[in-house]
Amino acid sequence: MVLGAAMGLLTMWWERHHQGTTPAMLAMNPIERALVASHAVWFYLGKLLWPATLSFSYPKWKIDPADPFQYAWLAACLAAAAGMWLGRERIGRAPVAAIVFFVATLAPTLGFIMLLTFLYTFVADHYQYVACIGPVGLLAGAGASFARRSGWRRRTAAAAGLFVLLAVLAGLTWRQGLIYKDRETLWRDTIRKNPDSFMAHTNLATLLRSEGNVEEAIVHFRRALELGSAERGVHSQTLAHLHYNLANALRMRPDGLDEAVAHYRLAIAAEPGYVLAHSNLGNVFFAQGKISEAIDAYRRALQLDPRYADGHYNLGVALESLGKKEEAIEQYLIATRLAPRLVEEHPRLAGVARGAAAAP
Repeated sequence: MVLGAAMGLLTMWWERHHQGTTPAMLAMNPIERALVASHAVWFYLGKLLWPATLSFSYPKWKIDPADPFQYAWLAACLAAAAGMWLGRERIGRAPVAAIVFFVATLAPTLGFIMLLTFLYTFVADHYQYVACIGPVGLLAGAGASFARRSGWRRRTAAAAGLFVLLAVLAGLTWRQGLIYKDRETLWRDTIRKNPDSFMAHTNLATLLRSEGNVEEAIVHFRRALELGSAERGVHSQTLAHLHYNLANALRMRPDGLDEAVAHYRLAIAAEPGYVLAHSNLGNVFFAQGKISEAIDAYRRALQLDPRYADGHYNLGVALESLGKKEEAIEQYLIATRLAPRLVEEHPRLAGVARGAAAAP
């Protein structure tokens, strides 16, 4: 138990400090969290008993404490718990232990602790990989007990049925594995099953953009922004990323620079400290010939992160285009000092570095 508690605390620390999750990202009151948790328990049990329409990311439920029907899952949980407790002498300890293990193991993923995935969905298949040991073990024990009390004909029929079941499950597992053959297949399958997943639209669009399919990427980035903006209590950081992603795709289109500027500005409005948004806004201004505006954007990015090497390089290029060579060289030297890789990426910086080294 001590080890389990320690690992649980480590997981909470990881989510908070590495994944960047905060309570503000999932602003729910205790009643809403109870509704999510009770629904999730039955969802996982249902998928375990009938693993149909499995998805990498499931639709995110709309939680409304004012809707009396949403309390059905909670009522079912309480009724099942009461029934098992009152009937414990009759059913024995095994079912109680199996269900307690199932729910207790799921507990950290039921909405009481903030997880990054809750931005997109309240449930994920892999959250019950360990928890399912309880119900599966219970079914296995029940089967073994049945076999001990049955004649050979029943045991043979049960074994044949079990073989067919395992064959079917193996086939379903193989078919499910096909959606993971590459990232595009995965994200398209996720969108087919969960069209409102802004995470899936974002990831597919990012992949398409990297492959040069800018037009389709823009379609999915727009859809991601539309869906993400409509999310209840959407976090400013998430909203900023959605605008930033769309702007990055738009700037790859000759007629998309003005719209890209608009979305970079919206990203900055949502998250004023977004260094890359300031820097890329400067890049678009530079491409439009608005050098002064570009310099202002680069300087703002560097105020936020003075160690941003690419920002120093971009500022140097902008200054050099205005004939401010000495100021440009100063920025180039800072850039190469912070990131020596820039000398390889921009060979002309090698001459600047050599000149600075030779200077008295």
